[in-house]
Amino acid sequence: MNEQIKTFWSTGDFKSRIADILPPEENSKEWFLANRKDRFQGSSIELSLGEEAFISSKKELTKLNEKENHIKISPGDFAILITEEYIKIPTDCMGFISIRYKYKLSGLINISGFHVDPGFEGRLKFSVYNAGTADVLLRYKDPTFILFITYTTNNEVEAYTKGRDHWQQQHIDPREMMPLLGAGIPIHQIEHRVRTLETAIKIYGGILVTILIIFLKKMIIG
Repeated sequence: MNEQIKTFWSTGDFKSRIADILPPEENSKEWFLANRKDRFQGSSIELSLGEEAFISSKKELTKLNEKENHIKISPGDFAILITEEYIKIPTDCMGFISIRYKYKLSGLINISGFHVDPGFEGRLKFSVYNAGTADVLLRYKDPTFILFITYTTNNEVEAYTKGRDHWQQQHIDPREMMPLLGAGIPIHQIEHRVRTLETAIKIYGGILVTILIIFLKKMIIG
């Protein structure tokens, strides 16, 4: 009989292997069903927004907590976000990451990598861009991200081990923020500047036309 084809995890896989992907204090099936049972979404699991975020227009790391519990990503802003959950990807699997549809609908685009290597462990990071026309508000600990997990075809993969760049990552690295410090002008600011320029052209253009008409009339009369 042919070996069963390995594919993406279902809700049953997530429930049966929850201890393989979450830290000890959160990895029991009983704890997760009692506290996060709404996070199982068919063939994926939802992850929360963690306590750090970097937004290009603010140019500094934002710390989130129960009191200061939300961030605003304006149109044209880049941001680096991190999950609340510390994730472990089994060595016989790999992960795929995305953002919840309701945030995509608002214009938020994931511009970071879309896969998580076998054996990775740490908090997942997302680089995003607001391509929409309105602010996107994200709240601390709200389900924000999506994790899919699929089996690899065999176990002969190079596992993510100590020494790799993002091994056991817990925080947003300043080196990751630096490229965004010089990020372009947000779209809403560009629109404001264009409107200001258009107004100036109309005003000064009208004055210039009037001056030219007066000048031409004097030339004709003279």
